[in-house]
This record gives sequence, C-alpha cells and structure tokens, in this order.
Amino acid sequence: MRNILQINRNLINSSNFKSTDIYSNIFNRFGILQITNQQPYKEITIFCEQPILSYAKYTIKIELKPFQSNQNDYTISLGVVKKANQQQNEYYFSNSYGSIKQQVEKGCNFNNSNISFSPSMRKLEMQIIIKNKYLRLTDYPSNQNIIFANKDSLDYKLNDLSTFLICFKLNHIQFLEITEFKQEINLDEFPVVL
Repeated sequence: MRNILQINRNLINSSNFKSTDIYSNIFNRFGILQITNQQPYKEITIFCEQPILSYAKYTIKIELKPFQSNQNDYTISLGVVKKANQQQNEYYFSNSYGSIKQQVEKGCNFNNSNISFSPSMRKLEMQIIIKNKYLRLTDYPSNQNIIFANKDSLDYKLNDLSTFLICFKLNHIQFLEITEFKQEINLDEFPVVL
C-alpha cells in the first residue's frame, strides 16, 4: 500500500484550474494537499489525473472546510467516472442531490438532512475497487455513517480508464491521503471494512 499523493504531487487536477482567481492549491509541510476556493459560490470539479486500476483498492481521505457564512449551505459530491467523461457529473455520493443510488449499511444516507451539513461529516473516506463494483463512503475516523453505491447503478463499462471525481462548493478541501493497494482483492476473503 502506498500514498500515491506523496509520490505524484500533480495527481489532482481540475477543470476549473485554468483561472487562478477561482482556486489555489498548496501542499503543507505534512504533505497534505489543500485546494482553496476563492469564490464562495463557484463550484470546483477536481479529478485524479492518473487512471485508477480496476483490480486495485483506493482509499481517499478528505477534510472539508465550509465558508464561515455557509456552514449549512455547501455541496460536496464524489464518484467514479470514465476518464473521457469528466464533465458528465456521474456522482454516486452527494450531500445535496436526492437521486443518487445508495445503500446505507449503518447510520444515515449522505444527503439525509440530519447529517448532510454535520461537522461529523466533514472528514470523509471513500474506498474504490472498480472490478468488484465496490464504492463506499464513510465519515472518518468514527464510521458512524457507512454508505455504499448500489452495484446496479455503477456503470459496467468502468475500467482501467476510470478516475474519481470530487465536486465541491465550499471554502477548501484537504486531501489527507490517497492510497493505492495494488494486490488483487477478493472481497470474500478480505472484506473492506477499514
């Protein structure tokens, strides 16, 4: 297992990153990438520049910081798409959209009004294994709300040309860690419950 964000600091990119008055991104001394939105009502879409391997397990840990004036009015959406379709907004988890197909294993759905803006849901962990149609979101590190993307809703064409996307309208987002575990994973023998 390796933190690929530490290996490739250009791993994260954005369709909005052509204009520096919209965003800024910096690595702090702990190797955490922080992307700051300079315009409170501008939505930023970020994606992984490197296609993800279908057999590998990826864990993405992020922390959200809303604008002080928008503590209960921000959006965050996460998902996996084919690399060629980055503008299609095919998210699987969102705190604001109700049509996302999700299964709740524990706690509440991400867009449930009881938790969608809760401070406890501002550290998130998403796990991905494309081959197994495994996409999981949880609050990190307490795991009080565990949500899976419905396997039937995952595009069967997702493959090694897939990537993950995060779209947000808040002050800034921090990438705490992006790990890649390249060994072939059998979910029956190795349930992913981290």
